[in-house]
Order: sequence, then C-alpha cells, then structure tokens
Amino acid sequence: MKQITVFLTLTFLLGLLTACNQQSVTTPVGIINIEKVSKETGNTDLIQKEMQNVRTRLNTNLQTLQKKLTTTIQESQKKMGDNPTDEQRAELGKTLTTVKMQMQQAQQSATTELKKAQDDLIVKLRKMIQPVAKRIASQRGMQVILFDNNNVVFGKDQKTDITDAVIAELKKQGGNLPEKK
Repeated sequence: MKQITVFLTLTFLLGLLTACNQQSVTTPVGIINIEKVSKETGNTDLIQKEMQNVRTRLNTNLQTLQKKLTTTIQESQKKMGDNPTDEQRAELGKTLTTVKMQMQQAQQSATTELKKAQDDLIVKLRKMIQPVAKRIASQRGMQVILFDNNNVVFGKDQKTDITDAVIAELKKQGGNLPEKK
C-alpha cells in the first residue's frame, strides 16, 4: 500500500513539474473601449440625438393612439346614455378591456422598437470602428480584438489597449456615424 501511495505521489509531482515547464501559448490581443471611442469621436452625441428622435416619434404615436382609444370609450359611453342596461355595461367592460390591451401592446411594441434602434446604432458604431481597429491591431501584431464594454475586460495594459490609436485614426477620417435624414 505504501508503494502505491509513493508511486501516485511521484506521478503527480512529475506531472506537475512537466506542466510547469511547458510554455503557454499566447495570442496577442487588442482591446478597445467602445464607450471612449464613441464619446471622443462625437458619436455618443449623435446616438443620443437619434435615440431622442425615436423616443419622441414613439411617444407621439402612443399619445395619438391613447386619444383615439379614449374617444372610442367616450363614444361607447355616450351611446349607452344615462341609464345603461346590464348588457350595455358588459359591452363597455369588454371595450375597456380591449382598449387596455391595445394600449399595452402598443407600449410593448414601442419599447421593442426603441431597443432595436439602440442596438442598430451600436452595430453601426462597431462596423465603423472595425476596419480601423483591424488595421491598427494587425500593425501591432495582434490577432484578436475585444470590445471592452462597461470595463468587463480585466488585466488590460497599455500594450493591449488600442483605444487611443483607434480614436486618432477615426478623427483623421472624420469618423462619425452617418446621420439619418
């Protein structure tokens, strides 16, 4: 039994030493802080402006729908008169439920559209940054590029962070997202 324990211990130590002697393979990585790039190239303001335009349009649409639905309810109440029958009250209840559901669906649709607009703008920003980042990373011998969103990447250093170089190159090119017309 003692021989088995010694053998297993030696095998474990030999494996550990072998693993320690192997060199790790690293792939040069470039990191870009997309928030900083967006801010310093003026794209944050453009994105905020576009998002405000979308919000304003959606809010106007929701207000228009709400007025229309309110009119529908008022017309139903007017038709019933001052002494509605039980059947008329039940019908008004159905109308109110339908109106409420229509408004909730419109609000959900507006929320979805707003999120999609935001996602589309971020994709545009990334597509604008990508060729510049690839070129800079390639010049520095980097094979992988990561976007550092909300400081998710840990352990980065000046050698891996290509944000400032990307910003400088984009500024030379006038790197703003195309405005919607």
